[in-house]
Order: sequence, then structure tokens, then C-alpha cells
Amino acid sequence: QFPDFHPPPPTTTTMSSTISKPLSSIYKLKRLHIFFCDHGGSSQGVREILKPNGYLYQFAQQNPQIEFYCQLKRGNHPLIEAHYENGRVLSHSVRNKTSDQMARKLFELRISAASKISSTQERKLKAAHTQAESVQGEWNSLLWTAMKHHRKETEKNLRKQMESL
Repeated sequence: QFPDFHPPPPTTTTMSSTISKPLSSIYKLKRLHIFFCDHGGSSQGVREILKPNGYLYQFAQQNPQIEFYCQLKRGNHPLIEAHYENGRVLSHSVRNKTSDQMARKLFELRISAASKISSTQERKLKAAHTQAESVQGEWNSLLWTAMKHHRKETEKNLRKQMESL
């Protein structure tokens, strides 16, 4: 019924050989909190994986190192909070997700290291996802050359005006 997610172990290659070895067999995910509503339509996928012998039961058996907490919150959209060993807590809305999408999200949270994004990576992500066009237009190197030329012309005109006074 649900896809069976078993990722291959991470590998590294060394200069001397190309032997694969696992980087870390310990996943960084420590605890999962699942919040859901027992009658809301947006929690349907969460309720499906929580059924007896559902995907969450299988997932918990395959990952005994992870603590699972399910909490009923009536009138709220479903939410997953992932607590990692490095102290980070990531919250993900799973509103209107199907059971297959929920299974994929649990797998992604399990293999994630929840490392902090550097400011450089964050700027690149923000620049890549901007949907509004710039009011000034796109920058190119000719603009810089034109600005230098404009500055020189302005300085010449100012000198002429100063000399005429």
C-alpha cells in the first residue's frame, strides 16, 4: 500500500580507493510530534497513516531510535514537528496531504540532518525564488560603464560652471 523507503547508505570515495563506506549509520532525527484533528478534512492523510497497522506503525518498527508522539488538536490543521539531536526543531504543515505524501515527508524528515543554512545559501535561495521583477530592471556590466561615463561628464560640466562664475 505504501512505498517502502530504504535509502542506500551514504558513501564516500577516498584518494587511494573507491571503496564505499557509510558516513554515519545514525540518523539525526530524535523525536516526531504529529498534531492532527479527528474530524477535519485537512487531516485525512494523517488519520490514514495512524490507523492500526498503518504506515506510521511500520515506520516506527523500522526506526526504533525515533520517539513518536501523536496529539489530537481539534479544529487545527495537521502539523509535524521534527526534533533533531543538534537541538533544531523543524515544523512542517501537512495540510491536505495524502497518505503517500505523508509517507514521503516522514522519510525526508528521517534522513534530514536539520543543519542550519548559511547566510550565503540563504541569499542564493531568496534570489532564486523571487517572483517580483526588479523595478530598476536587470543589471549588466554596461550599466556600470555608462555610470562612469556619466560621472565624468557631470564633473566636466561642474568645472565649466565653476570657471564661468
